[in-house]
Amino acid sequence: MAEKSGIFDSIRIKSRRTAKPIKNVNMCEWEECEKPGTHRAPKSHQSNNEFHNFCITHVRKYNQSFNFFAENKEGEKSKSDENFERPTWRFGTNSNYKTVKKKPKPSDPTNLYARLEARTRGDNPNRKSTRRLVDSDRRALEVLGLKGRHDAVEIKAAYKVLVKIHHPDVNGGDVSSEERLRAIITAYNHLKKKGLV
Repeated sequence: MAEKSGIFDSIRIKSRRTAKPIKNVNMCEWEECEKPGTHRAPKSHQSNNEFHNFCITHVRKYNQSFNFFAENKEGEKSKSDENFERPTWRFGTNSNYKTVKKKPKPSDPTNLYARLEARTRGDNPNRKSTRRLVDSDRRALEVLGLKGRHDAVEIKAAYKVLVKIHHPDVNGGDVSSEERLRAIITAYNHLKKKGLV
């Protein structure tokens, strides 16, 4: 191989023998230690740019015994305390937020206000549904163990009781109770779609 090849002219390799020694390494500041102080440790919490130089074993000892608040007098606040004692607000609000007190609703023993609101919405809470029951509605009510017209509270109560009885966890995986549970859930969903629940 030619010594002056155009391919290898730009490649430079340093051998380990020619590595430069580290200059200006401070010695460990621990008493009676002669190792190089390659690790820095803060002198105090108030001096940001002043550090001790320690070896690895002594920097560990120093960090274990270092007390950040040692120089604080009692009652004196540090800069970090001032930053963390900022005023806080409720979540999702800003400093200009003012709470608006809601007016208390008047007592309504005769349910007059609720009836007026229902009339403006178009439904009357005191009037029962006059919609005729279709055969599919009657069959769904019979699956739930009810005959004739019933209000939503009674239908929900019957549904809850039957689900507790026929749930697979209660019956130990009985297939017939699972089929019965599917029929009960289907009937309840049918009544829900029709607006009876």
